[in-house]
Amino acid sequence: NMYPNPTTGIVNFNVLLDIQVFNSLGERIIQKNNVKTIDLSNFSKGIYHFTIKYGNKFVNYNIVKN
Repeated sequence: NMYPNPTTGIVNFNVLLDIQVFNSLGERIIQKNNVKTIDLSNFSKGIYHFTIKYGNKFVNYNIVKN
């Protein structure tokens, strides 16, 4: 699980994950390995695309930052 959505900054995950975050222009703004939180508080409001590696799978999610 990924929460909260929408967020004002911190996005939480239930397990350790490898995560890439992209802005609305498709630019990678964050890349972290083995994390349970991502901090978007220094970024503008908008929609962010998360690519998450979980085991051998890649899953995509969108998060709204208010």
